[in-house]
Formats: sequence, C-alpha cells, structure tokens
Amino acid sequence: MSYLSLEEAKTFLFPRGSAPADLDAFILAELAAVDNIIEAKCGRVFTIGTASEIRYFDGAGKDFLCPDDLLTITKLEYCSDSTWTEIPSGDYVLYPYNSSPKLRIYLLEDALISCFPEGARNVRITGTWGWPEVPETIKDVAKQILLKLLLRAEQFRSIYYKDNLAAEGIPQPQPSTTIWDENLEALIEPFIKKNWDLL
Repeated sequence: MSYLSLEEAKTFLFPRGSAPADLDAFILAELAAVDNIIEAKCGRVFTIGTASEIRYFDGAGKDFLCPDDLLTITKLEYCSDSTWTEIPSGDYVLYPYNSSPKLRIYLLEDALISCFPEGARNVRITGTWGWPEVPETIKDVAKQILLKLLLRAEQFRSIYYKDNLAAEGIPQPQPSTTIWDENLEALIEPFIKKNWDLL
C-alpha cells in the first residue's frame, strides 16, 4: 500500500476535481517510486507489518537494545550456548513510553539478565513492526516528490498546466532535475532512522 492513495494523489494534483481517469495507471506507477525514494532516504518504512513477525538483532553487552521500528512485542528472547531463553515481559520496558513506534528496549534492574549478551543475531524478537499510520509529514513529502516525478513527463505536464495554472497565467512548470530540495530535506530529517545505540 502506497503512502498516498490514488484518490489522495489526484485530489492534490487536480484540486478542481478534473483528473483524467487515463492517468490513473501512470500516477500509481509513480506512487510506488515515491515510496521507494522515501524509504531509501529514511531507512525505514511507514506502514504496519504483519503480526508475529520474527526478527534477529545483535546483542552489544548493554542494558538496552535498539531494534527496528516496533509497534508491539509478543516475545523477547536471547541465545546463549545455542539455547534460546525468553525474557519475561515484566523484565523490560519499551521506549518511547507514550508513542509508537518503539525505538528501544530497556532491561529493568531486576531482569532475568542485566544486559543483552554480545553476539551476532543472538536476540530474537517476535512482534509487529512498522508505524501505526503514515505520518502527515510523510504524506506531504510524498505529494511533493510525486509532483516532481510526474512533471518530468510532457503528457502529464501539459494536463497539469491546463488544469491548475493556465487560468492564473502561471507559466508551465519545468521538470526538476533533483528530488530533494532544502524544504523537503528539512521536512524529512526528523524521520531519518538514526543509529540510536550510538546516542
């Protein structure tokens, strides 16, 4: 599912409600490209994954772990001597406490283990990954990128000019050679995945 629906995209592109139906396939193809551009920039996806998905992480000998964007956790385990042991849910907390996704797992002082043992792929988490909903800022960024991509095609540019700009005497826009400008960079920056275990 794209970050923008076809209807959201058409409402943005053609606010007068005159989006030609024969552009649907063209717009849908570019929406997929928009998602890829945003995800490559941010290093994360902004949709909800399937429930009970298992992912593996490296323990670093610290009392916290920075997994991928985590919505809910079903089971947390660590491996020692080829044996997997579950850490009780009362032994850890997820951070941030009052919002999602969760970015860290903190072990409590009286937990089964005091730290996640060092090792490769020795921590196993079962849960639901991703974001509860697409942030409005990401939708706004997606709209701007979509427009930049579409304006590169003369077929779309002429229709967009006729529908949105000609009545105001605004010159036909020219295609942008770059996706990211200062405005989009500022909007997207808070959503770029950080290496939290180094902070």
